[in-house]
Amino acid sequence: MPIFRHIVQSLSPFLRGFAAFIVALWIAFLVRMIWQAMKVHAANRAILVLLASVPEASSEERIDGLPLDRIKQLRSAFQNSNDHARYWWNSIEGSLLPLASSLSEDRWFVSNAARDLFSSEELFEEYADVSHQAVPGILTALGLLGTFSALLLGLADLRYTDKAVLGLSDLINALSGKFFTSVLALGSSLIFVLAERFFFATRFETLYAKICGRFDRVFPRITQERVLIDIRKEALSQSVSLSNISSDLVGQLTGAFQQTILPSLSIDLAEQLTKQLLPAIQKMEGALERLESQKQDSVVGEFRSLVATLETSITRALSDMGSRFHEQLTGSAHSEFAAVQETLSGTSQMLLQMNAQFELTRCALSNLVDAANTSSDHQAKASQEQADALRELMRGLIEEMGKNASSNLQNIAGALTNVISDLSRKVEDVSETMIRTVSDAAQGSQSSTDALIAKSGAWTEATSQQLTSLLESIEARSAEFKAAGQSLLDAKGLLADVLDRNASALRSMEAAARQVEGYTTALTVVARSTDDTQRRQAEVVALSRQVVEELKQTSAGNQSILDQYNRSLNEAKTVFGSLDMQIETLLTKINAGMREYVQTVENNFGVIVKHSNDYLPEISRVLQSQIQELERQLEELTSVFSNALQSGAK
Repeated sequence: MPIFRHIVQSLSPFLRGFAAFIVALWIAFLVRMIWQAMKVHAANRAILVLLASVPEASSEERIDGLPLDRIKQLRSAFQNSNDHARYWWNSIEGSLLPLASSLSEDRWFVSNAARDLFSSEELFEEYADVSHQAVPGILTALGLLGTFSALLLGLADLRYTDKAVLGLSDLINALSGKFFTSVLALGSSLIFVLAERFFFATRFETLYAKICGRFDRVFPRITQERVLIDIRKEALSQSVSLSNISSDLVGQLTGAFQQTILPSLSIDLAEQLTKQLLPAIQKMEGALERLESQKQDSVVGEFRSLVATLETSITRALSDMGSRFHEQLTGSAHSEFAAVQETLSGTSQMLLQMNAQFELTRCALSNLVDAANTSSDHQAKASQEQADALRELMRGLIEEMGKNASSNLQNIAGALTNVISDLSRKVEDVSETMIRTVSDAAQGSQSSTDALIAKSGAWTEATSQQLTSLLESIEARSAEFKAAGQSLLDAKGLLADVLDRNASALRSMEAAARQVEGYTTALTVVARSTDDTQRRQAEVVALSRQVVEELKQTSAGNQSILDQYNRSLNEAKTVFGSLDMQIETLLTKINAGMREYVQTVENNFGVIVKHSNDYLPEISRVLQSQIQELERQLEELTSVFSNALQSGAK
């Protein structure tokens, strides 16, 4: 404190006044901020108190919505509160949405969460946050302005002469006090920032979080899923009511006719017939009596008048009964027909809307069915192509097998033909040889007989030799027959081999037939799978129809929500459009001013440093010379005092 008192006392009157101005301005800004913060906090605290005065939404109310009494209670409470709470409620009330319920009245929901409906800037807009943030810069600028002004005034008093620099002692003595305004401005700015950022801003954030949490607990929020579920329930109930409307109408008309019209009709009909026919019957009896008594020729006229009277009476009675029946039918069934007419008019409107939706759905489903038919056609064409390829493969296989079988049969026939032709040729050769041999033998025998007769003794040996040669030739032919039999056996083996090959070929054909059967079964399975695919596609079409209807309903709900969003965005755009431009202009001006201020401060510091660098060596030399002069004068004074003391002592 003594140092502070010394610094204050060393200040010039200008610096004291400027420091007092900075302190007064700081106190004014601080009081203004505290007053705004307390006012805004109290106004928003009232909103929290009003929200806390109503109970939180229960689990049933979060599903069904808030009743109208709760909304009226909140509306009356906010209307009787302060202006800020009333304005806030008017901005929030537009987000409350009524929803038809199975109960007797509509239930209320809120469209979005609290942080989406209102922001902290909107809630605390009366608290001038931007202006409070500019206060530290203003105070710092004023402190630097005072410092540089004091330095400027101090440097202006310096006078340089040949002997010394005048005014330098005053500048050095007051140099510590010239930075007092800067230190004071920096300290006040620091205190202001700490109070604004770490005290009031924290309290506002806490209050905003409490208001949002209480708002979300009091008001149930509606979602798109809930709207879609309600739309689907309503559609189902309308379909059920449409299916039951004819039966209800018939039942109501039948009940009204049986309970109201038939009893009154039978009673009135009996009364009217009695009233109208009784005079006619009495007249008829009188006429008959007159006919019997008078026996006149006017029987025909009496009967004609009697029949006319009877016809008139019956006509009047029936017309009266018809008019009364019409009145009773109209009176008893008018309300029923009116209700039915209203129901049918509403049903017709709904059917028109449903027809429009069905038309759109039909277009979408027709496109889907066309795509499904195209896919089915492609699959059928692919299956047909696979079946044709398989058929061509089987045809080629069968033809190849037929060619192989025909070639095998031709080989067998050729081998058999060769064997038989060889055998027949050999048999013919043997037969010709035997014939020639027998003929030769017969000729020989004849000649031998002749010779035997002639020369029996001479030819006996020749005959025996010929018989021997005949036996040898027969043995040779038997060997040839044996070889032919062996060739037949070989042909039999070859034929057995060919038959085995044919059997293997038949087995391969049987396997091929089984493969064909398998392919046929596979084609049957493919056909069945194609049928299943078509059936599934039909189910998919049905499901797609239902999905398209639900999507259409969803799109309608989403369209309404988007319309609300567009309206809200347009309103926000109109509100914030000019505000953004004004804020941008203000911030641009502030930024330009701060740049100019910083540039000016840098230039001033540069000038001060330059002058300090220029004058400090000279100032130090002058101070050193003055100190040496002062030391010399003190030495002279000391010598004078010592001489005076010595002379006084003598």
